[in-house]
Amino acid sequence: MFRRLEAVLASSVAIALVAALIMLRHPGSLVWAWSAATLAILLVRVAVVIAAMRAARRHLPRWGSVLTDMFIVTGIFPNAVLGLDAFLCFALRDQDLALVAGLVAIAVATSQSGHRPGSPRLNTVYACLTMIPLAAGLVVSGNLLLCACGLILAPIHLMTIANISRHLHEDFVATIMARVENRRRALHCALTGLPNGACFRETLSAALGAAGPQRPVAVLCLDLDGFKGVNDALGHPAGDDLLQQVAGRLRGLAGPSDLAARLGGDEFALILQGSDLTAARALAARIVAAIGQPFVLHGRDSVAIGTSVGIAVAATAVSDAAAAASALVAQADAALYAAKRSGKGTVRHHRDGAPPEADAAAPAPLRVPA
Repeated sequence: MFRRLEAVLASSVAIALVAALIMLRHPGSLVWAWSAATLAILLVRVAVVIAAMRAARRHLPRWGSVLTDMFIVTGIFPNAVLGLDAFLCFALRDQDLALVAGLVAIAVATSQSGHRPGSPRLNTVYACLTMIPLAAGLVVSGNLLLCACGLILAPIHLMTIANISRHLHEDFVATIMARVENRRRALHCALTGLPNGACFRETLSAALGAAGPQRPVAVLCLDLDGFKGVNDALGHPAGDDLLQQVAGRLRGLAGPSDLAARLGGDEFALILQGSDLTAARALAARIVAAIGQPFVLHGRDSVAIGTSVGIAVAATAVSDAAAAASALVAQADAALYAAKRSGKGTVRHHRDGAPPEADAAAPAPLRVPA
């Protein structure tokens, strides 16, 4: 509703112009009060739209909901006022002013169906508030031709606006769904359905931007021991099935605020938000135990593989989240290779803030029974 401020400004200026012309051609205290009220309503509506657009940019959903309700309510009055202005112009038989008011009413009612594709029913309601009083003005104008236009053409115009709004809404929704699906595909692994490396880096950068002593961020890196042998012996379809089952187990072990991702090949990683080293090591132990359980591929071949896990934890806020994310992943990756050197089925962590080269000085690995 708030994508195009220009459309709201244009319709507001047009409605204000009609009110000003009525005030100039038919001066009086009542007309002046009516015109002043119209101008105040238009200013409030523009202010609501500007505030809503700012709330959307700042990601304030609560204010966005309130301002959306205000936008709907404040939209009722300008459309109704424009319709009543057109009715008065035709009822007063001021032909010049009636022509201007009629054209503005038709233009505003029609344009709303184009610049607000997300709300087809609301567009139709607004059009009715404008077009029905206009049609009534045509009927009471005393002109037989205008009376016929009000009775025949106005309903046709309303049905056309409703039809256009519906089709634009269908196209609009289809475009949004396609955009969402394209982003989902760009950020997820097609084989396993897990988030991919791009999504992993994006999520980790965002998590590190909000990290702190009370909200540490842990990264777990792991790859599969014995995957190449399964892939070579049973073929790629079996390897794909194995990766999908591993992804399912990781997805089941990850918490609601955690992210399990496939980085490529048989490499996986997890982001734990709000988990310290103790919690990360506990989850890593459960992962090693779960991956160590046999897998049945294509319902017939039972295979056993294993994994080792490297852990890195950050508990301080960072200014350059992207660089910090790369450094944290490098630490977890170094810890993974240190774990693999220590023996399969082990978990090893990298001390927070230590460079990858300091991994040799890290504590002894935790060996988890297969």
